[in-house]
Amino acid sequence: MCGGDSHVMKWENDGGSVGKVDGASRWDELSQCMEFHSKMASKCWIPTKFWLVNDPHTPTIPQKFSLCWSNSKHLTTEMEQVQHVFEHVKMNEKLNPLAEQGKTTDEEGQTGTAVRKDLEKSLVSLAKLPVKIVLRLCTDDEEVVDYFNALDAKLDCDVLDDFWGEAMEVYLHNPWLTYGIGLHRIREAGLATDLIDDLDEKGFSLDQIHKFCTEFFLSDISAKRGNSLPHPRKDWTAFMDRLEQLMKREKLQWNPVKKRQTPWIDLGKLDSLYGRSKKHSDSPPRQRPARHAIHRGRQESDTDSFGAKDEFYHQHGTTSGHSAHREQHHTVHEHSCDPPGHGESHDSRPRRETSNAHARRASDTDAFNATHEYHRTTSSTSSSASTSAPSSPPLPPASSRPTRVSPPAMTPPADLTEVLQRWSHRAPSYRALNSLQQLLVTVPTLFPPQNQYVEKHEYYSRWKEFSEDAFNDESGDELNELLKRAVRKAKFFLHPDKIPKELTENQALLFKTVWDVLMESESVTLGD
Repeated sequence: MCGGDSHVMKWENDGGSVGKVDGASRWDELSQCMEFHSKMASKCWIPTKFWLVNDPHTPTIPQKFSLCWSNSKHLTTEMEQVQHVFEHVKMNEKLNPLAEQGKTTDEEGQTGTAVRKDLEKSLVSLAKLPVKIVLRLCTDDEEVVDYFNALDAKLDCDVLDDFWGEAMEVYLHNPWLTYGIGLHRIREAGLATDLIDDLDEKGFSLDQIHKFCTEFFLSDISAKRGNSLPHPRKDWTAFMDRLEQLMKREKLQWNPVKKRQTPWIDLGKLDSLYGRSKKHSDSPPRQRPARHAIHRGRQESDTDSFGAKDEFYHQHGTTSGHSAHREQHHTVHEHSCDPPGHGESHDSRPRRETSNAHARRASDTDAFNATHEYHRTTSSTSSSASTSAPSSPPLPPASSRPTRVSPPAMTPPADLTEVLQRWSHRAPSYRALNSLQQLLVTVPTLFPPQNQYVEKHEYYSRWKEFSEDAFNDESGDELNELLKRAVRKAKFFLHPDKIPKELTENQALLFKTVWDVLMESESVTLGD
């Protein structure tokens, strides 16, 4: 608990920025966390009991104490007791929980397999009761983090890192959301819904996004009065318009990933991720006004550097909807506004084109479907050319036209080794590694059914897919921090001690190759 691998918050003078102080002790981080929750309990009258796992052996410091458990007359005395405990507890490296580099210990400070099994047995028994278990870690020690993450997979509990770590976890899967400090605090308190607890586990579907926004921004009274949030599957434009109204009444939140204040919902990123795909809507998307303040087109450097899945499919002779989305972003502000009085709308904002915006998304592409993915036909090229030209002269007779030479089609992979090579290295020479973010985003394309050269296994479903948009707008230190966090999650899935023991030869080759390639790319990109 005395180790300096923790972090505490520092509120800046502007009232909205949250600074990060590194090198704090684990007890300092825990004390700051408990100080907030004791204040919240006293203000909201939440009956709360505190129980130090190990007896402090100090007469003036009780091992158990409570807040809001009797009546309001005792509240001041109870708060003073809580503050006294966290200010005067003397740390003992041997007897305090999470001491000795955070490893699980018993009353005598001993650790080992028997102690860990005893803890797991106790937690299993506790999980059978009508309670919610939240394990709040106060260390960056990877061994400790991996151990408790493994517990998270076994038990019905929620393992939380600090504010900055959880914000990156959420951003990797749902980059449209700002993980504000309020979200983190309600998760620490065990007051979050199951849906909120899933934010750092997977990318949300449209149904889940609608449910989250309804729960988070609208009260039950507001919904009963007819101020409900339109469902995005039924009317995407109405859904986005209503969200925009809701964001205007909300304060900006400190975004620990971008290190600045941002709205709760990044409407531009949400629109680019979900708004233009036909499969997400029961009716075709309508033309929608562009947003100058919140929805900005991506910069050239983003387009050149971080189209991970798009680049992957391009190398393999395929196309994705992602490139069409990016092209549309760049043309948002190039269209003239309708003059006032034109039609029924008096909106002077520029309109977003939607003519060719429904290309198939990269995440839906089958990377190893030979017929669709590796053979380009000339029909799409000629079709787009004919639609883009308003008037074309009649074509000469076929006999007089020059013969069109199509580029050579990339042949489908012959075996698993070639599939892995195309995933890991850049075509056509396959000598240079693909970027780390591209490798991380495209790992799921190596699993069945996309990859027909490896057998199915239920373990593949445990991979937490990363959103390709999580890396698009970041650079420098912010990008490196996200990549470190993503690699940590990938290591937890791919570590030789974590993968199943009974694997086929092809499955073993796949896991070993992915592990080796990611470790090499991590070393090249982030250093040792």
